[in-house]
Amino acid sequence: ANMRKIALEKASACVEKSTSHGASVESQLAEAERAAEAATKLAEESRIKAESLSKESSEKKETVDTAELEARVDTLKVEKEKALLALEAAKAAQEKAEAEVSDYKKRLANNQEILEKAKKDSAEAVDREAKDKRLRVSAFLAHCKAVELKGHAEDAKKEASEAVAHAAAKTAAERHAKDYLDKRIRVQPIHIPLEQATLLHSCKFRYWEKSLALPFWHMHSISELAMLDMTSRGGLETRQWKDFNSNYISRVFPTKTPRDENSSYLNPVLPWSLGCQMVSMNCMERNDSTLLNDGRFRENGSCGYVLKTVQSDDAAPSQKTLDDSCPGDEVHTPDYAREIKMKVLGGCNLPKPAGVPIESINLCVFVTLFEGEIDQKTKRKPQTHATSSVRGNTFNPVWDKHQVAQFEVERSSTAMMLFQVWNLSDTAQDSLIAAAAVPVSCLREGYRSVQLFDLDHTRRGAYSCASLLVHVHGRYLLSRTEL
Repeated sequence: ANMRKIALEKASACVEKSTSHGASVESQLAEAERAAEAATKLAEESRIKAESLSKESSEKKETVDTAELEARVDTLKVEKEKALLALEAAKAAQEKAEAEVSDYKKRLANNQEILEKAKKDSAEAVDREAKDKRLRVSAFLAHCKAVELKGHAEDAKKEASEAVAHAAAKTAAERHAKDYLDKRIRVQPIHIPLEQATLLHSCKFRYWEKSLALPFWHMHSISELAMLDMTSRGGLETRQWKDFNSNYISRVFPTKTPRDENSSYLNPVLPWSLGCQMVSMNCMERNDSTLLNDGRFRENGSCGYVLKTVQSDDAAPSQKTLDDSCPGDEVHTPDYAREIKMKVLGGCNLPKPAGVPIESINLCVFVTLFEGEIDQKTKRKPQTHATSSVRGNTFNPVWDKHQVAQFEVERSSTAMMLFQVWNLSDTAQDSLIAAAAVPVSCLREGYRSVQLFDLDHTRRGAYSCASLLVHVHGRYLLSRTEL
């Protein structure tokens, strides 16, 4: 529309210019016609004058000089020729002016047609713009209406979902109530003395003062998240839980929704260090937690039970080594802090990773100390030592004997030492070859052979002779652990 408006303005200016130029040409044509009329009149007057002079000359032939008359006649002829030339020039100018006028009239008619067409196009453009504006307004109103209807539809859908959820919850509650009534009908009363002698009554934890006043056949089931919250507060609450575990039974189970992706598996060392008798494990995958659990119960031949350690409050011992106490009474040894120095010297008959060429094998041993409550209290990660890597040898790899792993153990009764042999790949993902978990209370000084297990905690096939050769040196520290 703006371009048509501009074209209309330009056409109007061109028409005005053509009109003014046509008026100028018409004035020139009128001037030329006047000049032609004056030349014609002059020629006529010259002719009449010439005739009168010729007549006079014929009457006065005898008296007038012929030469003078001839000169005069020649002059008149010259003037006549000039007048005729002026007349012809005037006629030519008139014809040229008439042609220009005709041309400009045609241009004017053309410009007028263009002007009329531009006016018509401009009017149509204005109409179209008005129509488009009306359509845009209608579309905007329709969009607003659609948004409003969509909001109403979403509200209705939300209300319907809430109604369905409420109905489902109501149905589930009715079903649970019916199941509970059916169970109540099927439950037979148990003789009270028999119940007190054979059953453990599970009750919900409120606070430790109330729990410590319960009968001895009561027990608590505490989630991993609640355990981490209580141990993070530490102090009196942790001490009361340990006192409760000395006379009662408590069990810990994994939380359905862990705090982060790294805590999706319950580490059993922490509840063991608190004195919990039962720890539920998630055995869906092979990880450090299942390795630690397997190593703890291998202490007693993997029969499923291990004698609970006793934490003593005796005075601090003198300087002595790990072997100064009787191995059979190790579980009853005071829980003093220890310093353990360990060297990983070599391996024997380590299984070759499947699908990996022998020249691409890169073996490294990781030794990790798990202390449970101490790690949680100090907010530190488990202490880890990594050996140097050995390439292309799984039969009898030898590591640097000058690399010494030094660990400070606060509570050796529940601490666990985890040995893992990894294949470090330069291109693919690192893979765990074999592992073994050993309770710190079972460590002995000197050169020791650590039997390795597969990911299913067995020593079948290629794992039947797999082992690590380590050197262990340890001593009790003079300062005992603060309880």
